[in-house]
Amino acid sequence: MARSRVRNLAANLLLLTVTLVVTYVVAGALFLRFGPPLMPGLINVFPVAANVWWQASAPDPAHQDYIAIAGDSYAAGYGDWRAARSRSDQPFHAGDILGARLGKPVLAIGQAGAGSAEGLVLFPARVLDADRCLIFGKPRVPRQIVVLFYEGNDLNDNLGYIRKVLQTRLDDPKLGERIARHLGNDYGDAGLGTCLGYFASSLRSMWRILVRDPDEVRGAGEPNQVTIGGKTLAIPPHLQGPALELSEQEMAIALTVTSRGLDWLHRALPQTAVSIVLVPSVLSSYRLAGESVTMQTYQNGERIQPARRVAEASDRICVLLRAVAQRGGASFIDARPALRRASRDQIVHGPRDWAHFNQAGYTALGDAIADVMTGTSSGGECARLAASD
Repeated sequence: MARSRVRNLAANLLLLTVTLVVTYVVAGALFLRFGPPLMPGLINVFPVAANVWWQASAPDPAHQDYIAIAGDSYAAGYGDWRAARSRSDQPFHAGDILGARLGKPVLAIGQAGAGSAEGLVLFPARVLDADRCLIFGKPRVPRQIVVLFYEGNDLNDNLGYIRKVLQTRLDDPKLGERIARHLGNDYGDAGLGTCLGYFASSLRSMWRILVRDPDEVRGAGEPNQVTIGGKTLAIPPHLQGPALELSEQEMAIALTVTSRGLDWLHRALPQTAVSIVLVPSVLSSYRLAGESVTMQTYQNGERIQPARRVAEASDRICVLLRAVAQRGGASFIDARPALRRASRDQIVHGPRDWAHFNQAGYTALGDAIADVMTGTSSGGECARLAASD
C-alpha cells in the first residue's frame, strides 16, 4: 500500500513537471514569436532575436540584403518620434532615414542598455544565430553593420561590463585577454539554454517595468543654457554629457572593450563591412551658452562642470574612438557636426524624452550616415568642437 502511494505520488509529480515544462515552452514560444508586433512599446523586454522579424524597415531579412544598425537605445530608435507614431509601420529612427536615402532595407539589432560588448558581439551573435531557438528564422548575414557609439554612456557601460560582468579591476594586466575570451566564449556563442531563458527574462523585465519606482530627479539643478536660432534657451538639467567624470586613461580602458568587440565582429563576419558612428551626447549636440552645465554622471562624479569641458571631452573621445576603428579595420563617421548643424535652429531632443533624439535629431543622424555612404561627405575625420565654440 505504501509503495503504491509512493508510485502514484511520483507519477503525479512527473505529470505536473511535464505539464509545467510544456506550458512554459508553448506559452513562451507564442509570446516571443508574436509579442513584439503586438506590444511595440515594450520592445526592450523581448530578446533582440525576436525583434528583427516585424520591423517595417527590414521586411524580409531572411532573403534580402540589408544594412544592420547595432548599438543601444539610439540604434533601437527610442525617443519622442517613436512615441508619437500612430501606426507601427511609420518611420521613427535613423535606420528609416538611412533606408529611404539608400533604397535598401535597414535592420535594427540594438537594444537599450547596450555597451560595446553587447552592441558589437552579444546582439549580433544572437540575431544571426536566431534559428537555434527553432521559433525564429535565420537572417542573412548583413552586407554592412553600422555601429552607433553613443558618447553619453557607452564608455561607462563598458566600464560596468569590466567590473560587473568580468568582475575584474580596470588595472588588470590581462584585461584585454579576459575581454576577448569572454566575448568569444560567452557573448559570441549562446547555447540553447539562452533560448529557454528568453521567456523568463522577458517576464522579469515586464515585472520590473510594472513595479519600478518613478525616476527620481536628484536635486533640482539649474537648467542648461544653449543657443538656438540666435537666442539663449533653457533646457533641462542633468543631461548626458561626454563622460566628463572619466579620465583619458579610463576612456582608453573602456575602449578596450570596443576594440576587442570589433575584433570579434570581423572574425565572425569577415565579408561584412563595419562602420563606427560617433553619436554625440545631449550636451555635445548644442552650442552651450552658460559658463557651466549640470550633467548626469555614472561614476559618482561632479554633476556641475565647466561648459568648455564638454567640447574638449567630446573631441578627446572622437580621437580615441577613431583610432580604435582604424586599428580594427572599420570605417569611421563623426556624426557630431551634423547634429550641431541641425541644432542651430531647433531642438533635436525631447521635449519629453531628453535622453534621445526627436525626429529632427534622428533625421540628422540618418542623413549624416547616408551622406558618407553615398560619397556626399567624407565624415572620416574628427571635427574640433572645442575650436568652434
